[in-house]
Amino acid sequence: MKFNVYPCANPNAMKRFLALTLFTLSLFTLQAQSSVEVLAWVTWSDGTTTDEDIYVELDPPGSTTISFGTMQQKLAYIKEDMRKYITPREVQRIEFEFDDRDFVLISTYAAGSTHLMNCVINNKLRVLHYYPSLSNGEDIFFETNDMTWNVLSIEGENQGNNARVVRLGFRKNMMELFKSYPEMHEKVKKREYTYDNWEQMVDYFNATYGATDL
Repeated sequence: MKFNVYPCANPNAMKRFLALTLFTLSLFTLQAQSSVEVLAWVTWSDGTTTDEDIYVELDPPGSTTISFGTMQQKLAYIKEDMRKYITPREVQRIEFEFDDRDFVLISTYAAGSTHLMNCVINNKLRVLHYYPSLSNGEDIFFETNDMTWNVLSIEGENQGNNARVVRLGFRKNMMELFKSYPEMHEKVKKREYTYDNWEQMVDYFNATYGATDL
C-alpha cells in the first residue's frame, strides 16, 4: 500500500493551525483548574499581619466563581514551599484580590462553630455569607449559590454575638445584637425594622455608627 504525502501549500496556515491547537490545549488546561494561587493579606488571631500565597477555590473549575463554602472551614496556602492550611480560629481576617475584585473573609462564630465567612458588606455592621454544608448521604458538599445565610456581625463586639437574618425570631435576635446601641434596640423593638427591611436597617446603622476605613 502506498501513501502519497503532499507538502503544505501554505506554511503560514500550518503555523496558525499549530498555534491555535496549542492555545486550545492550554485553555482546556486552565479550565481544569479547581483553584488559583493569589496573594493575600492575613491578619492572624494575635493581630499580626503577613502576606501569604493562598489558594482560592473555584466552582466550577476554570471559572471565576469562588467556592466560598469549601473555604470556610479551612483555606490552603503556601508556607516554606509546602501546602498547608489556615483554620478559622487561627485568623481574624483574610483579604485578597481576584478577577479585579476585592474580597474579605472574616473569622466569625455561627451555627455552632467558627467559619471563614465571605464579607459582602465590610463596615461597622458587617453582612457575612455563610454556606451551610449539605450531604447526599455519602459526601459533604456546599451549594454556593442557592443556600446562603446572611449573618450580621458588629465589628469590635463579642465574636459570638452575631445574628443570622431569618424571619422567625428576627426581632428577638436583632434586639440582642443591638443591646449596646439603645437607639437601634428601640427601633427594632418598635418594629421600625423587621425582616422585610433588614437591609435598610444595615444601611442606617452603618451611616450612623459605621466606619469607612475598615
